Amino acid sequence: MTYQEKLLDPRWQRQRLIVLEKAGWACQCCGSTVRTLHVHHLIYAGRDPWETPVEHLECLCQDCHEWREDFNALFGRGPAPTLACALFVKLWKCAFDGSWIEEPKSPFLQPAVDEIKRQMRSANPFTQ
Repeated sequence: MTYQEKLLDPRWQRQRLIVLEKAGWACQCCGSTVRTLHVHHLIYAGRDPWETPVEHLECLCQDCHEWREDFNALFGRGPAPTLACALFVKLWKCAFDGSWIEEPKSPFLQPAVDEIKRQMRSANPFTQ
């Protein structure tokens, strides 16, 4: 059975619905409720997609899922890459929203922070 065929299996479809409902039918990364939703494996727990516990699955829109897969291709899967990705997304969103976790105390750092914010806003994948 191919992976695509396994995704049609009722055992995976049940698991997928649990994840989508638990997420409130919204992307857990950007919050979108209008894009196509996917279920992303934070880790693979077995040979079949339905063997992964719900706690290791997340609901992502198609854009965020593609971005997360690119991130995983670079840094791997598992707790550390997932945490790093979540932190990166939070920082990215804060910069895009105009809010920042903590403004720099030094005027020396401010131009660099402003440039990072500008670049992140221009390349933001989280717009609806």
